[in-house]
Amino acid sequence: MNNATSSPSNNHVAIWLFTCCIFIFLMVAIGGLTRLTESGLSITQWKPVSGILPPFSTHAWQEEFAKYQQSPEYLKKNLGMSLEEFKGIFWLEFIHRLVGRVTGFIFLVPLVYFLIKKQISKPLALKLGGIFALGGSQGVVGWYMVKSGLQDAPHVSQYWLAFHFGMALVIYGMVFWSGLGIREKGKKEKREKVAEGNNQDNSVNSSSLHPLLPYSLILLIAIFIQSILGAFVAGTHAGLIYNTFPDMNGQYVPDGLFVMSPWYINFFENTTTIQFTHRMFAYFVTALILIFYCFSRKFSLTTTVKCAIGLLPVVITVQLALGIFTLLGQVPVMLASLHQIFAVVLFTAVLFITHELRRGARG
Repeated sequence: MNNATSSPSNNHVAIWLFTCCIFIFLMVAIGGLTRLTESGLSITQWKPVSGILPPFSTHAWQEEFAKYQQSPEYLKKNLGMSLEEFKGIFWLEFIHRLVGRVTGFIFLVPLVYFLIKKQISKPLALKLGGIFALGGSQGVVGWYMVKSGLQDAPHVSQYWLAFHFGMALVIYGMVFWSGLGIREKGKKEKREKVAEGNNQDNSVNSSSLHPLLPYSLILLIAIFIQSILGAFVAGTHAGLIYNTFPDMNGQYVPDGLFVMSPWYINFFENTTTIQFTHRMFAYFVTALILIFYCFSRKFSLTTTVKCAIGLLPVVITVQLALGIFTLLGQVPVMLASLHQIFAVVLFTAVLFITHELRRGARG
C-alpha cells in the first residue's frame, strides 16, 4: 500500500484538519467577542502582510488612534475616547485578524507538506485547495464588512456580517467533513487489513445510506438558517428591543412586523421582524431536534451516533436558555458570546451525525 492510502498518513491528515477546525472555531468565538464589544472598527486599514505586527512605539499608537478618530464610530459614538481606551478595542480586533492569519498558515503549510509527500490524493488536494481559496476570500469579505462601518453609519452592514458568519460556518463544515472522511478511510483500511489477516470476506457494503439521513440533512440546514438569522439579529442590534420572554413587550405577535415595503425586506432590516423570526425559528429547530431524537430510537445505530443524537436535546436546551437570558439581560457580552459558540457546537454535532448516517451508521 502506498503512502497516499496508508492508515498512519490518514491519521496525520485527519489530525491536521481537526486542528484547523479548532482554530476556525476559535476565530468564530473571537469574532463574536469583537462584534459584541464593538472592537471591529478599531483598525481602519487592511494590511494583509504588514498588518501582522501591532504598533510598538508611542508614535505608532498615536498614528493608529488618529486614523480611528476620523471614523464614524469615534465621531458619533466614542468621541473623547482616550488612547488607553482605544488600545482596549484595538487589541481584540488585532488578535482576531492575527488568529485568521495563523489559521491560514496552519492550513497551508501542512497542505503543501502532504502534497510533496504524496500523502493525500489529487481529488482531495483540489478540494482542500478550494477550501484554502475560500478561506482567503473570507478575509476579503471580513474587510468589506469592516469597510461598511467606516463610511457614514458607525456599525457594519448586517448583510456583510451574515455573509461573513455564513462563510465561516461553510468553511468550518467543509474542513470538519473532510477530516471525518479521512478518519473513516483510515478506519476502513484497518478493518480490511484485519479481515484479510483472518481470511474473512470484507466485501460487505458498509456505505449504504441510513434512513435517518434526510431528516438529519433537514436539521442541519435548519440550524444553518437559524445561525444566519442570529447574525441578522446581531447586525441590526435587534436583541436590544423586546427584552421580555415569552412575550414581546406584552404581545406574542408584535405590531409592525411588515411595515416596510417590499414585504421581504422586513426580514433583513426591520428589527421587530428579525427578532420575531429568530424566536419562531428557534422553536421550529427545537421541535425538529426532539422529533429527530424520538424517531432515531426506532433504528439500530452505533453507540457513537446514539450518544451524539442523545446530546442534541441537551445542547438545544442550553442554547435556548442562553438565548433567553441574553435577551432578558439586553445582550450581555459573555452570554451572547456563549450563545454564538453553542450555535457552532450544535452545528458540529449535527454535521457529525449526518456524516455518520451518510455512510450507514448501523449497529
